[in-house]
Amino acid sequence: MSLSEKAARVVKDLAAAACHKDWHFELAAHYNDLGLEVTEYIRYAYDRRCYDPQPLHEGNIPVFLDFVRKKKPELFEQLQRAGFFSGPGDELQLLDFLTSAGLSRLGALPIDPSLLEILLAASQDTLGALEMYIATAVPLDALLSELVGLYVRSRDLLPEAAELMLAHILHSHDYYRSRQTLEQAMLLHLQKEAERLGLLSRTSGLSAAALAALKELGLDPFKSYSFAAIKKQYRAELKLHHPDRNPAGQEKTMALIQAYAILSIEYEESAT
Repeated sequence: MSLSEKAARVVKDLAAAACHKDWHFELAAHYNDLGLEVTEYIRYAYDRRCYDPQPLHEGNIPVFLDFVRKKKPELFEQLQRAGFFSGPGDELQLLDFLTSAGLSRLGALPIDPSLLEILLAASQDTLGALEMYIATAVPLDALLSELVGLYVRSRDLLPEAAELMLAHILHSHDYYRSRQTLEQAMLLHLQKEAERLGLLSRTSGLSAAALAALKELGLDPFKSYSFAAIKKQYRAELKLHHPDRNPAGQEKTMALIQAYAILSIEYEESAT
């Protein structure tokens, strides 16, 4: 078996463990296959305060990779080619893709006025009724899973590496952030639709969520803006806070993406 085939097998086994939410992946069975000197690696790991070098999990993957890079550069190259460290990729690229593509898909979903009316009539809690509609009639998880699949396929990885990346993403913070953003956007969309159908009293001006989103983008919530102006400000803020320029800006950047998603729904509804 060639070294590239052995590297691909490691990735496949790691992906299988990850898909079962088991990141405590045992390397021991692969040491001989990969031509690693067990004693040397364990000594190397211990010197770097990695006291459990047998399993491969988040805490010692960097130690393992550093060892392979220095001692077995050919193996390192093959592991890299097989996608051994193919995590979600660029977090912000992934979050932006899932959010923007998700908003497009949600906007195309038909709304069932009869179900919406029944839920609103049966509850004194408007927010609870809208959340129940989403849980009942909006396939958020299926939609996001489909989009994750599209994202992974776009990276053109080997099958084993694609499976590993898929497992990473489905258990990542970005997946849950995207889900929360889409759920909030869908709540706003449903509220506007219920107002249009006369099932709720129409609110004047922008929603509280949209006002908060304007503030997040650094805009005055008491002034009027075109959507083009909002988009321009969003891009400027995104460029300013992106972690590539500002290492402390990741949380702010994610908040900007979520705020822009809310305003996209709000202004789309206002234009209709």
